[in-house]
Amino acid sequence: MTADSKDSSISFYELEQAYKIAARIVAVFGDAYLPSFQRLHEEVQKRNKQQSLKSIALDIANKSRAFDN
Repeated sequence: MTADSKDSSISFYELEQAYKIAARIVAVFGDAYLPSFQRLHEEVQKRNKQQSLKSIALDIANKSRAFDN
């Protein structure tokens, strides 16, 4: 199993919770934990971008159906 497939099994809610916890850990314990926070931050951004692109694709698909008739 690749890292990407493991990431997919984590819900966005769980990811957000881990992201918030990691931010608090950085605030309390310092920069040593920034790499972990960075990884979570990148994953949150990636998932948000994927969701946005999916929404755009669905909008385009729905609009193009109107012209098929």
